[in-house]
Amino acid sequence: MALVDVSEQEAVNAMNRLREAVGYNDYNDCLSPGEVGMTFGLACWMPGEPVLEVYRRADRALYRGKHNGRNRVQLGSIDDVAPVAPQIVELSEHVA
Repeated sequence: MALVDVSEQEAVNAMNRLREAVGYNDYNDCLSPGEVGMTFGLACWMPGEPVLEVYRRADRALYRGKHNGRNRVQLGSIDDVAPVAPQIVELSEHVA
């Protein structure tokens, strides 16, 4: 999910509202309120940053949130960027 023109705190608040709305819904007597939990990994785009890096930071934050107890919004940081080896692609693979 991409939130545009919001601050980091506004994004955290929005994800917490969504998490609480889903988690405390009455699912037609199938589940009790509070039985459903959601964990969000949140990363804010920094000017000049490739979009793929934002996704990587959000993904790492998601797994850190699950590790830290689930059912939470986990904010990613610049430290969440994992080093990625460059991929070498042969031009002949893409030329007919």
